[in-house]
Amino acid sequence: MNLDSAKPLVYLITAGQLTDRNYLETFSTVIQLIKQAAKAGVQLIQLREKSLSAGKLFDLAERAVDVTIGTTTKVLVNDRLDVALAAGCAGVHLTSMSLPASSVRERYGNEILIAASVHDIDELLLVSNHADFAVFGPVFDTPGKRAKGIADLRKAVDAVRPFPVLALGGLNESNLLVSLEAGVAGIAAIRLLNDPSALTRVAKLLDL
Repeated sequence: MNLDSAKPLVYLITAGQLTDRNYLETFSTVIQLIKQAAKAGVQLIQLREKSLSAGKLFDLAERAVDVTIGTTTKVLVNDRLDVALAAGCAGVHLTSMSLPASSVRERYGNEILIAASVHDIDELLLVSNHADFAVFGPVFDTPGKRAKGIADLRKAVDAVRPFPVLALGGLNESNLLVSLEAGVAGIAAIRLLNDPSALTRVAKLLDL
């Protein structure tokens, strides 16, 4: 799939707060956020709801696809390739515990979008020949994780250029532009982009 964009890619990752028990009461909040993000021009959304059963995740994915029809926004599902395919999502986000990007690409070719999480240059080099883009981080400090820093981010970007690398981890409105100056194709975030008001400000800042 084509990720060409004259503007920075923005990858909204959902907060992972949905469970089967609270799903009926809270899924609409996530769908409303996705609808807002699509309207604002956010190009990529990852459904990262690890506590949902396959059935509930499928329902969420279908709803997310429905509210992004007619926009340029692409919906991906974390880890669950089967759910992503069944719900008609654009692709899957792979972690170190998921299927290898090479296996998914070999089976599905360019029919789906493949994203991958990486934490160092070796991991990045491994996925860069098979995935469509990767998120590298954490760039800045996040709870329980030590920052890689801008220097490591810049080295990672240079190592696989022109493969698209997105900055992830500890991003906020004050360090967003610093990350982009490192040469990344865009940014990915959970906390920053799950805040509806911050989401709107980021979209305006990046002129999406």
